[in-house]
Amino acid sequence: MKLKIISTIGLVFILLGCKKERELIPNPVEINLFAVPEDANDPESLLRRQFFTDENTYLLFNDTLRKEYQGKDAYGDDTWFVERVNIDYAINNTGDWGRVTPLIGILQKQQAIDFVKVNILSHLGPKLRPYSLLLTDNYAIYDSYRKTWKKYNIKSGIRCVALSLAEVLQQNSIQQQVYINEVLFEILNSALSKQQDDVLADFYAFSAQYHSLDKAEDLGWPYVLDDAKVREIGFLKDVSRYYLPSKKQDLDAFLQQVLTTKRADFVLSYGSYPLLLAKYDKLNEILTKLGFIQ
Repeated sequence: MKLKIISTIGLVFILLGCKKERELIPNPVEINLFAVPEDANDPESLLRRQFFTDENTYLLFNDTLRKEYQGKDAYGDDTWFVERVNIDYAINNTGDWGRVTPLIGILQKQQAIDFVKVNILSHLGPKLRPYSLLLTDNYAIYDSYRKTWKKYNIKSGIRCVALSLAEVLQQNSIQQQVYINEVLFEILNSALSKQQDDVLADFYAFSAQYHSLDKAEDLGWPYVLDDAKVREIGFLKDVSRYYLPSKKQDLDAFLQQVLTTKRADFVLSYGSYPLLLAKYDKLNEILTKLGFIQ
């Protein structure tokens, strides 16, 4: 009987403890700061909400994600808690910030959206699309060494890609294509850098024994630039008098070609170099599997 009473009392304490624990630790409500608030129905919010519905990518027009009033400070001034997109460090409120010059008015914002949809996102499958896009008139980062602001056509971060678009929207189609290729190059290059080693293994294998070699010490070649010679071993261009291209230089060169040169034109230029054709085709195949749409 004694054992039964003790057991019953113990069970009561356990149940009470569990109930108290549940009451003391509420589940936190997570707020997605990139999403448009449900009660926001102004024209810009409607554009942003529709964009996410269409593209499954969050849309921003400024880098302020949250601004909350904190009250007065000791001097009677208003204080605010501000949370902004930091392109280099996802979201936080420390470090060096970029400077956003916003697009003006709904019409220009709609033009920017249309441009990005048709010329950028149409080439990117779901796995390649940025988590969010920050569409700006101008995006710049302060260069503390030169003490000046540097404009970026595109700046990629962990959860956001910022684009400077006002000037591009006024350009002709040829000028715009240069910008489009730059943006796609940055996004695809970033995506490739995050892949497992085996994804690019077949591409690198064509010239793996030559990457970054010293021309004279490793191969007995003279220290001169010779494009024709390096093409025989699978490189598009001789980038240094002293060293053969690194893996990164090799990949960047072919990625640029895939983006800017149709295969038929590539064959006309490099058809006498079988390794170049094989590497072009292999990288194109890899990108297609990742979701690149030409």
